[in-house]
Amino acid sequence: MPTGFDALPKLLDRMIERIDLPRAVLGGRYLRAVATMEHNGTPIDVDTLGRLREHWPTIPEKLIERVDPAEEVFSGRTFKADRWASYLVRNKIEWPKLPKWQTRSG
Repeated sequence: MPTGFDALPKLLDRMIERIDLPRAVLGGRYLRAVATMEHNGTPIDVDTLGRLREHWPTIPEKLIERVDPAEEVFSGRTFKADRWASYLVRNKIEWPKLPKWQTRSG
């Protein structure tokens, strides 16, 4: 009984004129690299990951203090959608909204 592999030479004969071989080879190399990462796991900087884990409890507070020192959008660590909406209007910033988007207060 023929397999799918038996049909490949016929398929190649029909497609060879339309294949951009350099790009196909590059795509094949890319897919091989992706398959290797999927098999082995995504490479990661373990030292940096360790530092992130160690300092994670304080990172959100420091980030919020840096980007929102006047508490225009956050209350502590809590993002406030109504404050965000007001901030956008006050600063004349266009911001796409989903059709059902609304703040809790409105």
